[in-house]
Amino acid sequence: MKKFFTVCLLFLGTIGFAQTLSLTSPAGLTPPYEVLSGTVVSIQWDYFSSEPSNWFTYNQDPGSDLNLDWQFSTNPDWTSVTGWTDNGDGTYSLEFTITEDTWIFGVFNTFSGNSFSNVIQVNVASNVVLSFEDGLICESGDTETLSVAGSYTTYQWYQDMTLITGATSSTYDATSAGSYYVIADDEQSNVLTIETTSVDFSGSINVDGTVLTLSANAGMDSYQWYSGTDEANMTAISGATGQEYAADLATDLTYYHVVATLGTCEVTSQNRSANLAMFETPVISVNADTNEYNVVCEGTTISLSIDEGTENFTWYRNGYSSWQTTTTITISNNWSTGEYYVIASIIGWPEIEIQSNTVDVSYYELIAPALFGEVNFSLHCSGDDITIDLSDEGYNYTWYAHESFTYNDTDIVDGISTSYSFTFENSIRVTVVGEFQGCQTSSTIALNAYEDQTIYVGLTNYDQQYLCTDSVANIALDSFTAANYTDFQWFHKDGDIWNEIAGATSSSYAAADSGFYKLQATSINCASAIIESNEYQVRHYLERNLNLYVDQPEMCLGDTATLNIYSNSWSSIQWLEGNIQIGDGGYEMMYVPISGAGNENSQEVYDFNRYIIKAKHNSCPNGLKITSNIVQVKPSLNPEVLVNVENYTNQIALWDSAIFYLDCVGNTINVSVEDNYDSYQWYENSYTGLDDYELGDPIDAATSNSYNAVVNVQWLTAEVSLDGCIGYTDPILMDGWAFSAPVVASYNNDIICEDDSALIHLAFPGDWIEYFWLHDLDTVPNSNNDSIWVTEPGQYIIFAYPEQCPDAVYTSGQGPEMSFLEALILEDADTEGNELFYAFPFAGNFEFQWYIDGIPYENPSEFPWVLWKDGLPAGEITVEITSLPDVCVDLSEAVSWNPVGINEISSLQINVFPNPTNALLNISGIDPLITESAVFYNTQGQVMMNFNINSENQKIDISSFPKGMYVLRIIDREGNVYAKTVNKL
Repeated sequence: MKKFFTVCLLFLGTIGFAQTLSLTSPAGLTPPYEVLSGTVVSIQWDYFSSEPSNWFTYNQDPGSDLNLDWQFSTNPDWTSVTGWTDNGDGTYSLEFTITEDTWIFGVFNTFSGNSFSNVIQVNVASNVVLSFEDGLICESGDTETLSVAGSYTTYQWYQDMTLITGATSSTYDATSAGSYYVIADDEQSNVLTIETTSVDFSGSINVDGTVLTLSANAGMDSYQWYSGTDEANMTAISGATGQEYAADLATDLTYYHVVATLGTCEVTSQNRSANLAMFETPVISVNADTNEYNVVCEGTTISLSIDEGTENFTWYRNGYSSWQTTTTITISNNWSTGEYYVIASIIGWPEIEIQSNTVDVSYYELIAPALFGEVNFSLHCSGDDITIDLSDEGYNYTWYAHESFTYNDTDIVDGISTSYSFTFENSIRVTVVGEFQGCQTSSTIALNAYEDQTIYVGLTNYDQQYLCTDSVANIALDSFTAANYTDFQWFHKDGDIWNEIAGATSSSYAAADSGFYKLQATSINCASAIIESNEYQVRHYLERNLNLYVDQPEMCLGDTATLNIYSNSWSSIQWLEGNIQIGDGGYEMMYVPISGAGNENSQEVYDFNRYIIKAKHNSCPNGLKITSNIVQVKPSLNPEVLVNVENYTNQIALWDSAIFYLDCVGNTINVSVEDNYDSYQWYENSYTGLDDYELGDPIDAATSNSYNAVVNVQWLTAEVSLDGCIGYTDPILMDGWAFSAPVVASYNNDIICEDDSALIHLAFPGDWIEYFWLHDLDTVPNSNNDSIWVTEPGQYIIFAYPEQCPDAVYTSGQGPEMSFLEALILEDADTEGNELFYAFPFAGNFEFQWYIDGIPYENPSEFPWVLWKDGLPAGEITVEITSLPDVCVDLSEAVSWNPVGINEISSLQINVFPNPTNALLNISGIDPLITESAVFYNTQGQVMMNFNINSENQKIDISSFPKGMYVLRIIDREGNVYAKTVNKL
């Protein structure tokens, strides 16, 4: 057997803001709103009869995402406005005096944040006042004259923001709908909108749904109503010439429209159709299964359905909308019962709503069992005697004893009627289920054990939550709770183990160490109930957060940002700013004190940088300073330079990274920024090191968003402006490819043999694509190679072109000095004054054989190229030098050696000083008239310098020589030889 009921679920959800605000005065204004300066406008708030939390005005557009942007706070630049009026109908109004372009909006505070209204913009109207006749125009063959109040020198008319060619008089005859304004003497007028004349109508239905009253919009000169069963064949309704017409509905579908005139303009409305079926009252059907006693018990699903032909409807329960629009809804709980109906809007007639029948939904209601003897959630000790009594309503009752929230047949207590007695052991629930007419009802009482309770400990002074040096944190059980407990014992956690604190046996404890603590106590009502508290953490002082905020995370160049600590609990405040320095890991951000900064809770800053503070909390005046979070102030305008170069590397800078762009020096690269700023100026500055960035000088004529830069190892920066705000791009370095100069290697074979050759080549490989060689400044033919074979003495230099920059050439600067082997005997003395002969050259891969009077001499020296004069036999001394690996031999000229003191090798009396030297060498005692030659050799025997003797006191510059030892050899025209070792520092 079926029985019908009505039910509805109450649906809760978030209601999005629509047009919460509307402009109600001055009347007749249409968007975009424009009023004369000083005009008072009235704005009305309408949001489900709720009062606004606040109103705001702003002198610029606040944006379209207020709910997202300002969910839990508001922009401090907005002006807060109060003093609105309650209109008594669930709406509220507030008046605003307009003196500048103004944006008006409201806010409604909820537990989840702010919900903002729509935004109304009201602009100050121009002094050039434009007017028209009535603002209406026929679709064709009609004009509407617009005119300007007052007299001006020049006029130019615009329609829909487009200039109207030739419209330059004080009036304009508009022939089509649109928005019009005029610029008179360079000032724009207000905007007027001309609309096409039209007529429309709405409908209302009588109570029994048989008469449809049609109402056309007012203001027309005449009306004529038409009807018909075919839209193509409509006929005038006799006598239906008023603004309204009452149509008797029929079974068949009938179409209606109205024709109206305004002056000479005739307009026709759209067609709308209607019949009796469209306005029939919706009917709700209710369906629910009854049990064998012909009742519906709570928990049984009840469904409510609306006619399948009904659309555009909403369900209501007890007079309140449920926001539910499905065809069928269901309920299964007693709290969802009540009176239900549906309000439907008619398809094609959305202004007409029809209410359905009302149905009352209810369940068969039983009286819940009433339990006595113990209070719900009462506390008990193990061993207590418990008795629970039941008020008997004549139902069939079943008792359950269960520990969990739910219960089943295993929890049934047998043999109980209206009283249940037992001995308490632990927390338990007792539920009684009553059954009657096939339906059930129940009641539950919860009995809790003392030992299952929780006690809570906390600080007696909140400032002690962070433990200072030589201080304690007083943790305690509140006195009201402590009065119910005894036998206290405190514990401290070590890792995962709780250790009992000796002597800590009161309801409070002075903790001197950071960590976790808990308290154990016994209930005074139950000696067996030992209860543990929550775990409470005492933190170290340095774990305290010091929160730093900035009012302007982004600002224009020249503006001021304010750093703040939103607390008065800090002292010894020191303000610091970021400074990039070289540390152990390379470039690092260090923080240095801000010069001139005070120790107040706020500090003004002017630079784009990172900032922190160090301070002491007042609760710990003897503690170390705590470091805050980092806040960053960035430029509001920080455009990016766009460069079409693939190769680049990064170097740290303050808020982004300074980018190095690599290309060939002299190449032209286009750089640009986005073309959406008011002005541009490019700057460049020479680069001399990583830490030398400065803005540099403005580049002449580089005042657009794009600039063709010539790579010359320089910084480039663009300055832009927008709405009075100046900003700079991050600097970029237009760096040039750097290449190591080529070096020539000769494998110690600078000595070549006659009729032989030696290989010299580029010492280190590189990305070179072309070469050529010079021999004594003459080009070596066919030398496009990284190595050549040489057969002639002289200096060899290589030139190379890199692959990345093939137009650039790099040179070794100087190359090996190739020479034929020439054996010489020179003299010198060691640091202790011992005189010696030595063979020259000696530095290189050589073998030496000394001769006295042509007989090989077994040299006792550990240096094969040295002969010590002490103990050397007299005679004609020669030396034979062999160059390896290419065997090349030369025998020196003989020198005479007489141990008794005649040394012909150094008959010239010449002084050389200072020795050693790093630049100038003085040579005195020379007769330039008899000097044959003067030569510097390196230790390989290569000629480093030939020079002429021009005076008796000659100065020679050897600063270009590499560090090392050299031999100065001077010969006069009589063959006398002077040789001296010179050290170049």
